[in-house]
Amino acid sequence: MKITQNCSISDPLKIRILKFIIHFQSVWTVEYLAFEKLILPLIWHRYNELSTPRS
Repeated sequence: MKITQNCSISDPLKIRILKFIIHFQSVWTVEYLAFEKLILPLIWHRYNELSTPRS
């Protein structure tokens, strides 16, 4: 999934996550890098699973 500047505004959760990322984008700490590399993909994966309509 590609995050673009003109992404859909219809999803509050995505907007909150994007705001969170933007807020901390200048804080390049080990904790943030670990969050970005490990936790964030898990959140996206889980969110995509939940938002995918069941067939």
